Amino acid sequence: MKAAAAALPLIALLGFNSGCGKPTGQAKQPEAVMDFHQLFSENCSACHGVSGQKGAGPRLNDPLYLALVTKQDLYNVIEKGRPGTPMPAFAQSSGGPLAEKQIQAIVDGIEKDWAKPVNLQGAALPVYSIAKAPQGDAKRGQAQYMRNCMMCHGFGSFKGMAGPITDPNYLALASDQYLRTTAIVGRIDWGMPDWRHRIPGHVMNDQDISDVVAWLASQRPKGYMMAENQSTNNSSSNRSGPGSEREPKQ
Repeated sequence: MKAAAAALPLIALLGFNSGCGKPTGQAKQPEAVMDFHQLFSENCSACHGVSGQKGAGPRLNDPLYLALVTKQDLYNVIEKGRPGTPMPAFAQSSGGPLAEKQIQAIVDGIEKDWAKPVNLQGAALPVYSIAKAPQGDAKRGQAQYMRNCMMCHGFGSFKGMAGPITDPNYLALASDQYLRTTAIVGRIDWGMPDWRHRIPGHVMNDQDISDVVAWLASQRPKGYMMAENQSTNNSSSNRSGPGSEREPKQ
């Protein structure tokens, strides 16, 4: 017993000198992470998919979407989120985990890795921003929905082959901007065509898209109101900051 007791100080000393229980290297601070793939994986992939597609949120790995949206639009929505929807604000200034330079690294990485030239096949690219698009008419929108969307998304007792986007619970989580963006670019990763290819020979125009969005918005639960300016607060911004070097696309 005495021998064992005498050995304890020596074992402790050897353990201390060998660095037992101490980190072998200096841990990297979260704000120091600037790799696009790591930032996207840790902050975006849970909603937008591992490679920017096939997630519950909008597909970001989509050249058509990236031809429609500006870098400033992307920066704004990551920075501020979309109030009233599952998209939170990621900027530290808004209570999120990311520094401005990290948000910019995500925006730059998305464009560098996923943006490619798009052949619009002679069609004009619709207006992205819900704030700059023509005002929608819900009455006309129902007819446009029946024409362009019903066969896949259903109406009343008719069940389409895709999800029921008229479900009030779904619409309570989807902003008008999200509805407009999806109506334009589709969800090719889930088999939904873009605004040019829903009906052979018929390309939806800006007014058609606005009307469908207005009608869908009218189907939200009664008394439900999304946060003030929720649909538009990220589509344009007066702030000047990272990513603001490009003019908004029309």
